[in-house]
Amino acid sequence: WERGKEEWMADPAIHRIHANVKHLKPWQVDTLLFDGGEAFKRDQNIKKEENYNNSLLDAVDAWMMQPVPPKNFIIKIQVPYTQKAMGLMEKWQVKTNKGRLVRLAGDRLSNTVMYFISDRLETQIRGRITTFLRELMERRKDRSLTSDPSLRYERVEPQWTDEAKIEGCRPLTPLNMSRSVNETKMDRAPLGITHFFKEVGYRVAVKRGSEGTRRNRFVTALMDPLKRVLERHHVFGAWQLTSTTPRAVFNIFRSKVDKAPKELHDHYPGLKKMYDMLADLWLVRVGKLKRLTEEEMAAAINRRGAMGYQMENRGHSDLGSYWDSGEWRQDVNTFKQCLLAGTPTHAVYNTTAKKEKTKNLTRQVNKGSRIIQYLPADARLYELKVLGGLHKYLEACDWSVAGQGLYKYGDRVNKAMRATGAAIAEDVAGWDTKISKGLLTLEAHMFTRLAEDKEMEKEIHNLYRLYANPYMVVQREIEGEVHDVLLRGRGQVSSGRQPTYAANTITNFITTVYGLAVSLDIPEKEWPDLIRDLTDGAGSRRMLVSGDDKVLFLKGEEARKYAGKAFLIGNDMGLVRKNMGLEQESEIITDVREISFCSHQYWPVKYGEEVHYMPVRDVGEIMAKASMALGVYRDDTTQEAWARVQGFNMLINYHHIPECRMLALAILSATRVGLNLKGIAKGWMMSTEWLRDDLGPDTIHALVTDGRTQGWRQLGYVDYSDRKGLLLTPDKHYKNWRRNLLETVESLRTEDGIYKDWLKKLVVFN
Repeated sequence: WERGKEEWMADPAIHRIHANVKHLKPWQVDTLLFDGGEAFKRDQNIKKEENYNNSLLDAVDAWMMQPVPPKNFIIKIQVPYTQKAMGLMEKWQVKTNKGRLVRLAGDRLSNTVMYFISDRLETQIRGRITTFLRELMERRKDRSLTSDPSLRYERVEPQWTDEAKIEGCRPLTPLNMSRSVNETKMDRAPLGITHFFKEVGYRVAVKRGSEGTRRNRFVTALMDPLKRVLERHHVFGAWQLTSTTPRAVFNIFRSKVDKAPKELHDHYPGLKKMYDMLADLWLVRVGKLKRLTEEEMAAAINRRGAMGYQMENRGHSDLGSYWDSGEWRQDVNTFKQCLLAGTPTHAVYNTTAKKEKTKNLTRQVNKGSRIIQYLPADARLYELKVLGGLHKYLEACDWSVAGQGLYKYGDRVNKAMRATGAAIAEDVAGWDTKISKGLLTLEAHMFTRLAEDKEMEKEIHNLYRLYANPYMVVQREIEGEVHDVLLRGRGQVSSGRQPTYAANTITNFITTVYGLAVSLDIPEKEWPDLIRDLTDGAGSRRMLVSGDDKVLFLKGEEARKYAGKAFLIGNDMGLVRKNMGLEQESEIITDVREISFCSHQYWPVKYGEEVHYMPVRDVGEIMAKASMALGVYRDDTTQEAWARVQGFNMLINYHHIPECRMLALAILSATRVGLNLKGIAKGWMMSTEWLRDDLGPDTIHALVTDGRTQGWRQLGYVDYSDRKGLLLTPDKHYKNWRRNLLETVESLRTEDGIYKDWLKKLVVFN
């Protein structure tokens, strides 16, 4: 007996019997608790452990199989995987019509204890045990994991709140999705284990996805000697590509995506006014939204994009070859007709996990793998045609960075900071999952107002009906079986939609300006001026928005007022800030170099006589991103071309960081001249127009100072004393790396290739 339990031992109502449980004759009880069983030491006979514990379960069986079995029970099962134990549990289930297995999260990996409890009936007990054992073996091998796999799949009935009714906006009613749903060929009834998404059905699938990280051989070889330093100080080792196996993806789905956005709050009327004011301003300044021409579409597509499973049998490996075939014209037209009729085909989202790994600069928190949802190729081309033109509106706004390179952001941040003196930079946690159907209704309302004709209005409205009531196929793994599951959601943003970046930027701008206006008590009649000033970059308030990233610049007193109030409005709308307490006031930043925007900070660098603010992030992150390949290389030449693109990108964006400049020039020296890559996967990639092989320093000067400076000597470096642990300190590893770099470059070259010695341009190597 444990100490502290003496009181109840003395309680006369408790009747204690000292006897061998195996020989005790059962009687009728309401509740049966059984805590017998014993783990034998590992070196003892495993058979002995199984037999001993099985014999104890025989005693329990006598109690469970009485004419009136116990209503409630919790039975400890020491070795659940024996035929005997499984058979008994199934027998008890038949007798009581309930019972399922649970495993306590805190149980040690050295035992296999599970508890059979009088909860709902679980039909797949054997499968559950098999999966549990497999997980246990994996966990035992993996020393970094100590607690147990939590195999908890509850059956739930998602409860959706009412939708907001917004005056003056057409509601986004669901389309008739029967044709699209039939294309998915789901043949099993739903299991229903998601909390927000409603499951329509599933089918058994083949396992896809991979755990591995592929690194580029050129970049990896050139970086190799730095790896120890990078792993010690710069989180380089923590960068692997995330796992895209069904289990990993579905776990992310359940923890991050399967959550209801907040639909009901009182802010829609105010938000609608702001969307309308911005639309009015744009109609005057930029004009109507036009459909993209074929030339514009060709320039905008990602040629390596996937076709989607609905079009797998069409014989095209990717979007590029589909585009070149010209077949898409007919398909896009068919998609349009079906969408306008309200019965779309090919309207179920495919999902894939985004291969990525990031470390958060300031807080070093791992971000999980995200899910990308995308429609099949014909639907994406149609989206692009109708909504691709939204970018031109963003390019006309001072608060947007659309169409500009990363190397331009720093000067924008610095200029805004000089005008105001204080900044507030906060992200919303999981932006895409927090956008309500109400906000999508407002976006649709605004974009239909911009449309160039009545037909386009209807097209945009119907596209948004599709976006606001999404159906998607996600993979999951249960009891060792992989399923394709068809789920139906409401609201939220699908990351693979064509207008996602533009729409997120606009909605982020509007919700922030609304929070600003309300927290500073700006009267409604002044709102149009507020929006106009921010769009012109005039007055005492500035803003920079890029997708779900934003920085707001204000003068001292206003910044304090905003910091103390605005987050409450965000919380009201369900737009909760990342890494901040719910009631915590916003942090006011007064040093330009502390502002984080688009995963970078911006530090001053000299170009001749000019100073420009350039992007800086942990070198480990820059180098890890450059060495990781998303997807598979078709051949070695593709790998080489990819390395070359990484070299160009690194030179343009990070030439002011000494180790990045050296690595970039080493990559360009070790790869053949003239290799170019068509349609690299988007990410931190920029458009390819400057990826020319005559890229000398003057290309960079043209981008940063519009050509007012020239030559290698006028390309500055960030101030050495500023390095703050983000950049490398020149220790012996660093010096060895630099010393051997030319040899490494030489070793990567082939005999018949044409190369250019970029590294020789640096004084250090002469």
